[in-house]
Amino acid sequence: MHVPAAVAATGTALTGKWLFDYNRANFQNDVPQRFARFMSSRNMLNAQVGQYRQDVAGLVTLTTSKMDAMSMMITLILAVNAALSDAGRIGMHGAAPPQWLCGLYSGCIASSVLLMGAALWLSMHASLRAQCAMVSLLTRKVRLPIPSMAQLDNARGTGSGFEQQKFGDIFRVPFMRHPEAAPQPPEQSDDEDEVAVKGKKKGKKASKATGPDVRTDFPSTTRDTVPSWIRDEQVVDKAGGVMRADAMDDAEDHEVPEHFQLLAKAQEEWWQYDVYARILMLFGTIQFLFAVTYYSIGTTMAELRGFWISWSLPMMFLVGQALILRLDIVKGAGNHLLPHAEWFGHLAPYFAIGATTLEYRSTYHPENVTITWVLVFLCYAGHFTMALRMLDLAWPDYNHKDMPDEAGKTWWPSHWTVPSAFGKNLWLLSPPKKMEPGEHDLLHEMESLQRSSAGVTCRRRRKGGEAEGAKPLRMVPSSPEALKSESARLESSFQGWFDESVWAQVPEDGQRGLTTLWGQYVGTHGQINQLAETSDEKTVAKLSDALTEIAESLAEFEASNKRGEGAYTGASPFKEFGTKRAPDLPWQLARIAICTVAFQFFYLGWAMVVESVVGVDQFVKFPGEPPWIRDQKYRTWQPNGFHTSKDLTLPANYRLFALSRAVAPEEQHATVNNNNNDNYDINNNNSNNNNSKNNNNNRNKANVTAGEAHVAGAHRRLTGAEAAVQDLMKTLPQLSWLSDALQKQVDLSLQQAPLEMLSVEAPSFMAPAARTAKVTWPALFSPQHLICRGSAVVAALTSHGFGAWAQLHDSEQVKATPFAIEGLANFGPLAGATWTDAGTLLLVTKSGESLACPGQGPEGGRWSCSQSTASKLPVPAGARLASAALSERAAALIYEHLPAMIFLFKLPAAGLSADWVPAGEVHLPPAAQEGFAGLSFAGQELLTVMGGSGEVHRRNLLDGRSSWHAPPPPAASREFRSSCAFEPEAGSAGVLRLALRQQNDGHSWVAELILE
Repeated sequence: MHVPAAVAATGTALTGKWLFDYNRANFQNDVPQRFARFMSSRNMLNAQVGQYRQDVAGLVTLTTSKMDAMSMMITLILAVNAALSDAGRIGMHGAAPPQWLCGLYSGCIASSVLLMGAALWLSMHASLRAQCAMVSLLTRKVRLPIPSMAQLDNARGTGSGFEQQKFGDIFRVPFMRHPEAAPQPPEQSDDEDEVAVKGKKKGKKASKATGPDVRTDFPSTTRDTVPSWIRDEQVVDKAGGVMRADAMDDAEDHEVPEHFQLLAKAQEEWWQYDVYARILMLFGTIQFLFAVTYYSIGTTMAELRGFWISWSLPMMFLVGQALILRLDIVKGAGNHLLPHAEWFGHLAPYFAIGATTLEYRSTYHPENVTITWVLVFLCYAGHFTMALRMLDLAWPDYNHKDMPDEAGKTWWPSHWTVPSAFGKNLWLLSPPKKMEPGEHDLLHEMESLQRSSAGVTCRRRRKGGEAEGAKPLRMVPSSPEALKSESARLESSFQGWFDESVWAQVPEDGQRGLTTLWGQYVGTHGQINQLAETSDEKTVAKLSDALTEIAESLAEFEASNKRGEGAYTGASPFKEFGTKRAPDLPWQLARIAICTVAFQFFYLGWAMVVESVVGVDQFVKFPGEPPWIRDQKYRTWQPNGFHTSKDLTLPANYRLFALSRAVAPEEQHATVNNNNNDNYDINNNNSNNNNSKNNNNNRNKANVTAGEAHVAGAHRRLTGAEAAVQDLMKTLPQLSWLSDALQKQVDLSLQQAPLEMLSVEAPSFMAPAARTAKVTWPALFSPQHLICRGSAVVAALTSHGFGAWAQLHDSEQVKATPFAIEGLANFGPLAGATWTDAGTLLLVTKSGESLACPGQGPEGGRWSCSQSTASKLPVPAGARLASAALSERAAALIYEHLPAMIFLFKLPAAGLSADWVPAGEVHLPPAAQEGFAGLSFAGQELLTVMGGSGEVHRRNLLDGRSSWHAPPPPAASREFRSSCAFEPEAGSAGVLRLALRQQNDGHSWVAELILE
């Protein structure tokens, strides 16, 4: 009996071990794939959200690029309009054309400026609003879903996790059911292709897609039960750790991603600005071409007298105008009240050409005047009709049908009231209304899995079991800590609704319901906070159910009230703009601008009708001469000096030709003679009181003949000796000015001293030559400062820190070694340099900064310098140093604005950190005040070299004793720059001079050292 029992126990143990190993192997195979699948899904999700960000940027850039290009073009046209209305206006360089033509020209310029200005502002608003929406979306909504560290840790599994699995999973017999039901993920739109096929041909039966059912035809890949670790993967990785049974997914089939929905809402605030900016730019360009047309008409007729030019030139602009309009509007699109009325506007300039042709005819007929005014009125009527046609084309289309969303073409929703005439040339593009077949939104699927708990439900079984068909309850964490965490999450959801900007969008009924729900939550939350660690399961379950009901009610409230507006978090920053302005504000602005243009030409047209009745310029005080030839200084206007265009009498000294009456050639001679005999003075028209009647007759005769005399020449002509004297008197101020200028020039030439030639004393015959050191300097080297140390070592520096040093020998040629000063670039050019006995190089810049260069000399071609710890030299603000010398405790300065004096300063004995105090002043010799003077220190002596002659003055700073070194033998083209003291022999005092000598070619200078 014991043997069968032992065999059974052994078989059971072996079977259990085999089952344990079998299920453990399955677990070890699934766990690594879990993390790999998590990372793969996140990578694809980040890639798709990156594509969404490109979608937002692309749709917005379409608007901004258009608006920016339009703004540049509008600005150029506005600039040309400004030139046409100012410096280039017609009548600027000659007689102005008729007033009705000036009205057409100026009216077209003004209307173009109005339309272009409105278009510029609309385009700026559209561009900025679109960029604001893009930045808001990219920085707040469309963000890469980077997994958190907690998600990465939860997705990672361990081998010891097999110990925490259920007993049924650890010892599950193959081909038996798992203890957990398979997750039920949200249904995918697998019938997209079928729906697309059904809608292709109406009346034709579409073929039904009979694809295989993955749950029946492919049982090897899907099962209705899964191990517990697969269920954990669904909950933790996809549902965010929440298990719930009341998931709601209110998303529609083929719903577009959220970023398209947000961008579509944001586009509602700028699409009309985009549309009407484009339309107003077109209308403004048409008015601009009208203005250029009238400019060519007025210039060719009034100034150039080009009859045939005026009939041919406008055709170029009008054809361009018609072609531009044809390119931008769709022929026959929409229902318009004035179809093809724009052709009447295109022909308006030719009515003006006909009127100017009659206006400038040499012969006069009353019938021509009537025909001219008829043509003028037709011209204004054409522009009025053109403005009405613009309004007709820009009228919104409120019966717009749905457009097919085809690839590579523009599309916008049907509620956009875009003018039908511009439907094909506005280049609008709105986000798609639905996803295309075969496209998948991974972000939306991830959110759906979170809302549905990845298809996993966990049910709590009460005593007595669960009734069949009972509604599953939502299961929140069963521990007090998890319950408090869920309560805090629910509180954050409430706080989001109580935000001021969001709460204002909730209707009153919703506000009351949410307030009641908040009160229930506050009571439940207080009870949850009182739970202890050892609370019984019944109490936790009761509070869990209460919290679940509150969460369900809040979810229903959120489903019925969408929070947020468009591309922003909370209320829109443009909400105030929208509440105070109509949603179709751009159309209202465009309508007002176009109606203003129409009213302008309507008003000017009737004004021309009134002028044709009452007479030209009847309402204008017309003095008889244009402003540019009036003489207000030497001519006093009298009442009889004014006349109207209908008056045939003109003043005797009227300086323009008269076109009111033609004069035959045979009358011209007699007219001139009469003018010479009849003396008329507008300033003294009653000089002869005894013969007033005869004088009046003579004056009237002179008025007529004076005007007639100017017809023959059509230019200014003197009328008698009085006019000649008057013209001569006018030239007196100019002649006096010319005489004064000439006299002043003569006086200056007489007072100017002769130029002094710079002369250099020629060396006498057999005179000793200057003794120079045998040093070969670097090429392109023009030193300004000389420093010495000991009896043989010298160095020369340029003003910007390049130098060369050498050790002198009496009989050998020495090659100087170049080096550079480091640290000088930030302080400016040098004014002086000193090489102390300790080996430190002291530098002074022209701005007064002092630098110290430690060491015994340059190393590796560089000498490192830094700003000195001593105080800055006393240089006034705005002043600069011409020359300077610095020792350890003394300084000598020559300012550029005071070149005749050396200022001495010293540091007190307190230390280097004290300020410089004055120590005296030394006047330079008169010869040195006219040129450059170089400074240097030699112990307690100050050396000053004169740049012109080379003489060196010594001044002891302690006792004031002075001495000097005679200048070296003169040489042509030599300038002395600096000097230093050296000892050629023990106990002897010598001096070295640094000079620049011009070569024989006259272009280059070389440095040389002169010994003494």
